[in-house]
Amino acid sequence: MAPLKNTAPRSVRALLDKSKKLYKSKDYSGSLRTLSLVLNKNPSHPEALLRAASILAESGDYAGADPLVRHLVAITPQDHESLCLAGFIAACLGDVERAGAHYHAALSLKKTDDLCNKIGRLLIDIDQPDKALPYFQEAAALGPDKPLYAENLVLAYRKVGRFADAFRTAARAILKFPQERRLKALLTSVARGVSATDRDSDLEALLVTCLKDEEIEHQTLIHLWCQSVLCGPFSRKTGLENNDLNALANNELLRLGLRRLLPAHPDIERILTRIRALALKEALAEKSIFINGVLEFLCALSEHCFFNEYVFFVEEAESQAIRALKTRIDTHIRNPASITDPDFQIYVAVMGCYEPLYKIPELAAYLNRPEIHGRLPVPLRDLVRIQIEEPLRERTLAQTIPTLSMTDDAISRQVRAQYEENPYPRWRSLYMDPPSRSALTQKPMDLLIAGCGTGRQILMECSAHPHANVTAIDLSLASLAYARRKCDEAGLKNVTCLQSDILCLDRMETHFDLISSSGVIHHMADPEKALNILKKLLKPGGVLNLGLYSRRARQSITAFRELFAQDIQSPTPDLIRARRQDVFRRAELGEERFDFILRLKDFYALSSCRDLLFHTHEICYTLPEIGAILDRNDLVFLGFSFLEPHVLQSFQKQFKDTANLRDLTQWDAFEAGQPDAFASMYQFFICRKDEEDLARKNTPFKFAT
Repeated sequence: MAPLKNTAPRSVRALLDKSKKLYKSKDYSGSLRTLSLVLNKNPSHPEALLRAASILAESGDYAGADPLVRHLVAITPQDHESLCLAGFIAACLGDVERAGAHYHAALSLKKTDDLCNKIGRLLIDIDQPDKALPYFQEAAALGPDKPLYAENLVLAYRKVGRFADAFRTAARAILKFPQERRLKALLTSVARGVSATDRDSDLEALLVTCLKDEEIEHQTLIHLWCQSVLCGPFSRKTGLENNDLNALANNELLRLGLRRLLPAHPDIERILTRIRALALKEALAEKSIFINGVLEFLCALSEHCFFNEYVFFVEEAESQAIRALKTRIDTHIRNPASITDPDFQIYVAVMGCYEPLYKIPELAAYLNRPEIHGRLPVPLRDLVRIQIEEPLRERTLAQTIPTLSMTDDAISRQVRAQYEENPYPRWRSLYMDPPSRSALTQKPMDLLIAGCGTGRQILMECSAHPHANVTAIDLSLASLAYARRKCDEAGLKNVTCLQSDILCLDRMETHFDLISSSGVIHHMADPEKALNILKKLLKPGGVLNLGLYSRRARQSITAFRELFAQDIQSPTPDLIRARRQDVFRRAELGEERFDFILRLKDFYALSSCRDLLFHTHEICYTLPEIGAILDRNDLVFLGFSFLEPHVLQSFQKQFKDTANLRDLTQWDAFEAGQPDAFASMYQFFICRKDEEDLARKNTPFKFAT
């Protein structure tokens, strides 16, 4: 900070008071100029140095604040506030050693919740969560009313693998601070690994609080929700009657779960299928006994069926009833006054449980008329948005997405046809964590998502790399339209969507710092050809994030595909529903491979079930085979990009001091004993063999060593 001439004689105290007043009025530049006048008089004035360094640090000018705070610590080595500020500025500049020294010097003078939290954060940033944990515990104990400390404690528990403690800490904090979205997001990140004995007694209240928040990732709560409803509203629903339906309608946990989750549980599906059939029967009865609240419940069930893409089996009696229901709807839509008729509103909600409303053109047009739409009850208005407005918006967006180039490859054509019919996955919410300090300081990068599907990965990459210019390509225009809609809803401006085949990307002139292609090239006729095309699109030192199926993890799926090989050629929705019933029956008879399939979440929606069991073409690998492919193509394995925490812990426990996270031979031996370790797929970073050092230097990722 350049010294300024003192143009008017003033006392130091008056200048300090003026600086404080300017700061309070948010005139930070004026406050700094006034402090400069003080430092012109006395370059070692502690209060002026402290205030000036604080203002510069608040504005993000850590380099400008650093010399001031160094001088401050030199003249006031026993001042707690000065040491804390010096530690913070050093940490922001990446000088971890100096930051730690200042923080611990301050701690020896006075222990505060803020200081304990800062030391914990510093240790987390240098990947020492075990050492950070006691500091976060101390911070939470000293500051029980500050949700940030609970968040950091949960984060530390998660990083050291204490998932039960992480879950309990997050659960207590959420019930205390129900508006804190970050806490809910952290809870969902540890919920999957929590066993029944680890859960607190306030499970239902916790789930309701989380499910009310539309902006977090809900799917990891599936097993908790299933347990709660099977022990609660569904505990005795072996034979549903009309009064049972009315009773269920007012259960908030059930209603929220239907709107947010796709429960991966056969008993839940059986009960919901019976509820749907009962609702259809009751809607057509001469005298309905539906009570208040049933419309909202049926709209929730309709949303649920839409998002599982009508995967529930339909009996012949239901098919006949659906035709009768359509006839009644046709009669009502000729009369604008019908919109206030409770029976008609029920008809629409029940119809949406069996067929998407946008596929019934006359009804969709009627409900979208302004004079009609404005009079809809709120639950029905939400249903119209989801089942009519959003799909029609995707049709419009599809016309705006350019085609880069396409191939006449036979397998590519078949795969494209599959995803045009069944875009995968259909998803609703994804928590986008605010960018970390390290992410915000990343250099701009060019990122290619080769096979973006319906856009979840786009949002995840944009969250991790806020300054990236993202190009997202996919074969399927229907998938790209879904992705484009979700990007628009998230306000993303740095994403370009293109329809193309990876086989045609060698015509691109752009090169990329990072290419992500997860779950894509194993659906191609020649994966190695595709891999080489992607490799050539990397900038020097660029990194490729690849995802491939594990042969061991998919043994039961492969057995199913071999058993029903003929069905894979033309898997219509009705055929998929029928084969799913076969899986249910065989699992009940004790066939283990079919029981395994029932535990897979993708089994419980139509497009994901088709992707899981009926994909037109797929290739599975072992880790030695992947190693050989990398060697043949002059690529090197940098480490897995995603590992379930329990998998990482088990691997390190098995190999102890010799564990090498980059050793595919060790991982192959580990997987032989735990064949479900890579149940989704292998996901890993690779780069050109001769550019490994440059890749490690240039990219923001932490690679396994």
